[in-house]
Amino acid sequence: MENNNKSLAEKISQRIHEQHLHMRPRAYFIAGSVLLGAGFVSALLVAVFFVGVIVYRIRVNGPFGYLQGPNGWAPFLENIPWIPIVIALIGIGGGVLIMKKFEFSYKHAFLGIAGGVIISIGILGIVIDTTGLPERAEDLTPLRPLLHSKYSNDSWVAGTIVWINNNSVGVGTPNGLSYTVIYTANTIIIPDTALIAGEWVRIIGERENDSFQADEIMHQPTPRRNPGKALLNIEGPYEQEHEIP
Repeated sequence: MENNNKSLAEKISQRIHEQHLHMRPRAYFIAGSVLLGAGFVSALLVAVFFVGVIVYRIRVNGPFGYLQGPNGWAPFLENIPWIPIVIALIGIGGGVLIMKKFEFSYKHAFLGIAGGVIISIGILGIVIDTTGLPERAEDLTPLRPLLHSKYSNDSWVAGTIVWINNNSVGVGTPNGLSYTVIYTANTIIIPDTALIAGEWVRIIGERENDSFQADEIMHQPTPRRNPGKALLNIEGPYEQEHEIP
């Protein structure tokens, strides 16, 4: 047995000598660990921030609110924050892959650790949105395309009712745009209750310049971000004398 061990040791020594193999310095492994750690932390920070962006965009854009109407799939898909979702998934995936390189991931249940990290990212993302960081970051030019909220398109609009007429309402969006929304007896109102000045609505139909022919109007809860500040200078029939909340 001893001879066999010596023979194996000799073979290893010979191979090391022939191939000029040598041990890397300790600093090499320390630097590698530091870089892995930095990459892991960076991936988690990116994932946490963009999960916060996703929560913020879903809260403000309210894509699921459009699904109340029969024609709500198109605005629903347009209001899903696809790019932040992809970036968040890349951050989560990168963090998990880097985590597999660490020694502790082999000593413990890797799936349990990865699941805990993902759940923590989700919780921290919600906290990020709660603190209002995405709303403040929206003013930063590099992040504006990812954080900017859309409130209207050719087939939908979301905003606050600022005036009411017999067969039309004025709707203003938080970014200062205003539309005259025309509805008829065939327009679906969900739920089928009276429209009230100051309430938040989502509308599906067809836009013609500053007018909007409504096929569906949905009563919705007012978003946390107060849209009333952008609506005070909008004029129209039966303009309300009180400040819109």
